[in-house]
Amino acid sequence: MRFTDLKDRLPTLPEALAPLGALAFNLWWSWDAEATALFGGLDPMGWERVRHNPVALLQDLGADRLSALAEDATFVAQVRSIQSRFEAYLHATNTWAQEHAPSLAPGGQGGVAYLSMEFGLHESLRIYSGGLGVLAGDHVRSASDLGLELVGVGLLYRQGYFRQLIDDGDQVTAFPKADFNRLPVRQAFNDDGTPLRVEVPHGNHSYTAQVFQLDVGRVRLLLLDADHEGNPFDHRFFTQQLYGGDGRTRVAQEVLLGVGGVRAIRAMGLRPAVFHLNEGHCAFAPVELLRERVLQGEPLGAAAEAVKRQVVFTTHTPVPAGHDRFSYYTVEEALGGYREKLGWPQGTIMDMGRVRPTDIHEPLCMTVLALKLSRSTNGVSALHGAVSREMWKDLFPLVLDTAQVPIGHVTNGVHPLFWMGPELRALFDDRLPGWRRRLSDLAYWEESFLRGLRRRPVVCAQRPEGPPGPARLHPLPRRPPRRARPDLGLRPALRPLQTREPAVHRARPFGGPARPRHARAPARLGQSPPPRPARSGPLGRDPPLHPRRPLPRPGDLLGGVRHDPWPRAHPGLRRVAEHPPPPA
Repeated sequence: MRFTDLKDRLPTLPEALAPLGALAFNLWWSWDAEATALFGGLDPMGWERVRHNPVALLQDLGADRLSALAEDATFVAQVRSIQSRFEAYLHATNTWAQEHAPSLAPGGQGGVAYLSMEFGLHESLRIYSGGLGVLAGDHVRSASDLGLELVGVGLLYRQGYFRQLIDDGDQVTAFPKADFNRLPVRQAFNDDGTPLRVEVPHGNHSYTAQVFQLDVGRVRLLLLDADHEGNPFDHRFFTQQLYGGDGRTRVAQEVLLGVGGVRAIRAMGLRPAVFHLNEGHCAFAPVELLRERVLQGEPLGAAAEAVKRQVVFTTHTPVPAGHDRFSYYTVEEALGGYREKLGWPQGTIMDMGRVRPTDIHEPLCMTVLALKLSRSTNGVSALHGAVSREMWKDLFPLVLDTAQVPIGHVTNGVHPLFWMGPELRALFDDRLPGWRRRLSDLAYWEESFLRGLRRRPVVCAQRPEGPPGPARLHPLPRRPPRRARPDLGLRPALRPLQTREPAVHRARPFGGPARPRHARAPARLGQSPPPRPARSGPLGRDPPLHPRRPLPRPGDLLGGVRHDPWPRAHPGLRRVAEHPPPPA
């Protein structure tokens, strides 16, 4: 097993700059402030043009610029310093996992396979859409820092999720194609030099998917790609767009992720002890694990119990309409041949995903399938756990008390170093030595916060007297779904109730793109003051995934209210235009 050689993807680098190749192909740099600044300094304008992608940046740098950098002793010393820290990080022997959970560390019991339809790792890798992918990205980065043996599994989309452009206040959806040769992914090859491909079932035949690897610190992701010349066109479309196409395309993508993902793990020689399903999209993975055991001669019931001991499931969606459901004909079109080869009767896979087995009118629900084939299920907050227990209580008829339904919760977290700006990191390094190894120590942070309050009182800025100034910004930093009625606060009938200061103009821009299928949502962009949407850059360019921007100066005011330096708002809202108050 080998992977694409870095020398085939990058220009010939001077010997002094050779470490830049390995750094560019590992996303560790994206949460190391010094490494990020190093790449940005190679060519600041080019860095913005390639959307902070160091692989593309190195490909675009000319030989003269590389030679000049190689002769800069200060720059070379900085490269060596970062390389030293990077190597020490990769080969550390005192990680949290080795000290507290050695069974989950490399060399333990096999580690964890983490399957997800999307991963929000960096803005140059358009394989994410929203919160699900951002959580998956933080999960992978945190596993790397903790030293857990984890392999992520996802799809490598040629177009990914759409890119939002703004034309006179209207949303225009664009699907630019990714050039994998300019991304930090490396294709896997067999020992004989042929591309590593796994067979994926579809109806009464099969197709193949290529395997790419993406390094994220100590963790690696396996990304599957069906868009190659060995497949017919309709199969190549399965990895074109994230959440694109109709129900037939969606179920085919989820078969590719679940069945193909397990087969890719096996092809790489990995034997994870645990399979973690991030949302129901991945629920065909335990079906493939079930197939492996059935082919070894285990009865279906005993095989199902054994598979359940290997699988854990995280559910995200709090409303029934958000869970994928597929009809019998759609599932048979995708997995009919797969089922027949196992000798299972019609409806076997359908019944695994039904609350009421044998009910021919009930579709297969991917969340039900995951619930039935996992040993543990969690929501993503305490409230979501309670909502999920109420939603799925009919799946556990013997449990009389809804509070006892076996669905817990693990509150969503973030990877602090990735989302924290370099200025704030420097401040913490100066005032809180050792804070990076105490990120989960609640008592430490409570005491540090109170100590900071005692040392420096907080002074709230007062709204200055006089005529109204710039618009007061009330951003909606996330793209709210239509069911949340995001335009409720914009309705004229309710505006008098929103403020006791009718002369103050309040701007409420939306900070996220609307789904292309939600025809009414893009039209709302023109209804929300200010008239220009909250986007920055040429052609309304999407903001980067991480909000690393200079903090405001102490005297900066937004409409008379002091700006909060914490990156709570979407990074695309970092510029505030002045808008006059509406006419009386």
